[in-house]
Amino acid sequence: MFHLLLSRSLSWPSFLSPKPPSSTDVEPTSPISPVSESSSQNYLESNITLSKQVQLSKNKDVTQSLVKRDVSLPVLPDPKQLEILGKHYLTREDLEKLVQLRFQQETPMQRVKYYLWKDELGRYPVYARRKDYTCVGVSIIQGHIYGTYRLREMRPVYVRQTSLLKFQDRFTAERAMMQNNVVNWMKGAYRTGLLTYCGLEIILTSSLAIQAYRNKSTIFDFIPGCAFVGFLIKALHSPMGALISTGFGVVTGFGCGTLVYLANYLIDENYETLHHKSVAEWILYRENAELWGVHVDKLPEDYKPPEIPEKFGVGWHKAT
Repeated sequence: MFHLLLSRSLSWPSFLSPKPPSSTDVEPTSPISPVSESSSQNYLESNITLSKQVQLSKNKDVTQSLVKRDVSLPVLPDPKQLEILGKHYLTREDLEKLVQLRFQQETPMQRVKYYLWKDELGRYPVYARRKDYTCVGVSIIQGHIYGTYRLREMRPVYVRQTSLLKFQDRFTAERAMMQNNVVNWMKGAYRTGLLTYCGLEIILTSSLAIQAYRNKSTIFDFIPGCAFVGFLIKALHSPMGALISTGFGVVTGFGCGTLVYLANYLIDENYETLHHKSVAEWILYRENAELWGVHVDKLPEDYKPPEIPEKFGVGWHKAT
């Protein structure tokens, strides 16, 4: 987590263009035609088009008063450039409108794909890795339990079969019985582990997709899936086993959903929220720099981001 937070570079990539695009540039003669929603490419409109779609405030007088009040500010360009760019000056509210309009361009399907499979550094998301490790661990434990249960259940049957039908001496029969029990334990463990793994992967991946589509998480999305998988595992065995395993699936789904919900909450609070705040601040700063016509390669040394009130605890006593 700390590696992801510290390894992000805020410098403008030099291989894209030697000069950052500015909203003061002339519009190209052959504009890019908007890509349809069915296409997988992400189409981002220019600042000029976005500014035409949003009702922005008229800040020409504010800019002129700012220029006349203090020209020696190190952040501002020279007065002539300010006079030219006066009509392009935007307040923070206008920038937030532009940012929100740009965020609204992505479709829910793109949001699902980004939430499930994409990362800024091209790595597997941490919640998806945790999901896979959870599935593997639960399937191994479930397979071992089922294999041990089958071993104890089949022991007297194999004692009778091996001692009476196949072998004449007792030691050979017991050795064959032990080997056979190990084989059956492995078969039962592998079968049950594979079924449990596939079922859990389907349930958890579907719940992640639902959470990404809704932009929220609910623990109740796990209960029908776990109950259905438990019913399928035991349905052909016995009706009573199907009923018991369905109840067990409901309890397991509720517990698993609670754990994943808490994990997602902690990850969102500690990683996703911080990343979103930093990206939003950087976008606001970049848009402001483009609109002022300043070439920015990194944040200025005296840049102070807005103070965000820290939140302690969860629930009704969290600071708002």
